[in-house]
Amino acid sequence: MTRRFPKALLLAISLSVFLWTASSQSSPPAVVVGPSQSQKTAPDRVSFKRDVLPMLIQRCGYCHMKEDRHGYLIIDPESAYLNLVNIPAVSYNQMKRVDPGKPESSFLIYKMTGEHVRLGASGRAMPAWPLPAPFINTLREWIRQGAKNN
Repeated sequence: MTRRFPKALLLAISLSVFLWTASSQSSPPAVVVGPSQSQKTAPDRVSFKRDVLPMLIQRCGYCHMKEDRHGYLIIDPESAYLNLVNIPAVSYNQMKRVDPGKPESSFLIYKMTGEHVRLGASGRAMPAWPLPAPFINTLREWIRQGAKNN
């Protein structure tokens, strides 16, 4: 079953990610998650929902927002995390798509940098390859920090 998301939500996510990638910042700004100061997200902590998911939707969602597409990886707001973390990579099942705490053994990094072929994996590099360094660095840091669903 295909799920439709409000255009306003997708537009807001795309716009915020575009503004972030267009800026000269090397990392996304910290965002207040809750009403109090004690609920602030630390600037050096990467959040899946705040930092990673919007980038994935913007850069990868066109091909991976539908069922049974491209390596059976579906990236939508409800299932992206479950489809990425601790799941074997389809074209290289010796690795997980995302191996928490281990960016060097997470297939997603190899695929997004075009180095998956060096491993002997099938498939082509991402259509928008090479992806911007801040995008890859944010993913790598999120994985290094344990790939939390935060």
